[in-house]
Amino acid sequence: MSPPLNKATRALVARALELNPQDSRALILGAGAFYTIGNAANALEWIAKAQAVAPNSNGVMYNSACLYAKLGETERALEFAEKAVAMGSRNKRYYETDTDFASIREHPRFKALMDSL
Repeated sequence: MSPPLNKATRALVARALELNPQDSRALILGAGAFYTIGNAANALEWIAKAQAVAPNSNGVMYNSACLYAKLGETERALEFAEKAVAMGSRNKRYYETDTDFASIREHPRFKALMDSL
């Protein structure tokens, strides 16, 4: 999802959100960065903010699925992967090769989702 939340990343995310507090991409990057440093609580908070500001974005849904899968939240990961596909994120190769989905790739719902693409 994103690079570690180092000083440069924090500055870029902070600047993007200063310019546009509704920047879902910056929120996604921040969520991924928090995950990378082991701060699951903040990662979940930031991904929830991205979902709130862009509820109709298949990119937000896809990245939400990635984060939930990495956190071991299988049902939520599947729910958001299904939402992303329903909203138009239909590139099967992304789902098949994205390492973020490793924990759910063998789940019957994920397999069914891949069969639908």
